[in-house]
Amino acid sequence: MNSAIKRHLLIWLAYWIFEAYLGYVWMLVEVPNWNKWDAVWRSTLAEGLQVALIKAPLVYSIFYLLLAPYCQRWGHFWSTMLCAGVFMVFWFFDRLLLTFLVYPILLNEEREIGLFTFAYALNTFMDLLFVLGVAVGLQQYSLNRRNQEKEKLLIKEKLETELNFLKAQTNPHFLFNTLNNIYYLARSKAESTPEVVMQLSKLLRFMLYESQQRDISLSREVKMLEDYLDIERIRYDERLDIQFKSEVDDEETRIAPLLLVPLVENAFKHGAGQSTGAAYIHIHLQVENQRLQLWVENSLEESPVQEPGEGIGIKNLRRRLELMYPDFELKHQVNNLVYRAILQIQLDQYHAD
Repeated sequence: MNSAIKRHLLIWLAYWIFEAYLGYVWMLVEVPNWNKWDAVWRSTLAEGLQVALIKAPLVYSIFYLLLAPYCQRWGHFWSTMLCAGVFMVFWFFDRLLLTFLVYPILLNEEREIGLFTFAYALNTFMDLLFVLGVAVGLQQYSLNRRNQEKEKLLIKEKLETELNFLKAQTNPHFLFNTLNNIYYLARSKAESTPEVVMQLSKLLRFMLYESQQRDISLSREVKMLEDYLDIERIRYDERLDIQFKSEVDDEETRIAPLLLVPLVENAFKHGAGQSTGAAYIHIHLQVENQRLQLWVENSLEESPVQEPGEGIGIKNLRRRLELMYPDFELKHQVNNLVYRAILQIQLDQYHAD
């Protein structure tokens, strides 16, 4: 039995118990000589017959008509008229049930109640209308919830697609910059080229496997960053002062992969990559109580015409942060031939689900 059928059965059972209780109370007042158990079984059976023979079939008949393709083709007017006709048919059968079975036999009603006595006929009409109205309201509520869930699922799929696209852009961008380093060393016939290729294999392994995960440990992200810095140290040798300081209170803290490297790449691109003399890149990573702070500072050869940090890699990073971390700050500063990028993220608010 699927969940929808169980839910419908529970709703009808709750309604049956509620109506049976109201009938039980009414019987104790109207027929004081009945004992409680006599009132219980009579009210329970009377309402059970109405639910099983009239009310439930009425509700599902109307639901079927509202969803039937031919009714939808007829338009609102004729569909409404058909539903009204079906309602009146069930109202008539309910009057028959009440007049010739429920009132005279189950309730021992001594008064003669006609089939179309106005007060009783109106009461039956309002009773069925109330049940139908509640059922339609519950159905619309259920449909709205399903539509909202579908909309949330579509939004989630759209965000996941965009995140995957941004991550796919990050990988080749990072690989391209690293291959440039190897090309430079190969052209200069440097003896360190094989070592750099070995370091590159580690980075490729990271990008092929771990970077595809939803999140990784901070220790793995830091290790990948250190491998990248090792390659850059080999390329620039002593001409570039590279310092990396890491202060992490919990190395198992989870983080989305490839979030730190774009700022470091950017420092090499706009700092060391354009420098002809001595230069430096200083990186400081601090994580405490799930609060990450990354400072990346590099020297500049000359004051930039346009502020660095607005290329594809940084725009890509900013968009990823917007989608994954609601509490983040990414800013850039240029002062006295020093460029500084500052990133702050509240890591425990990752919401890429």
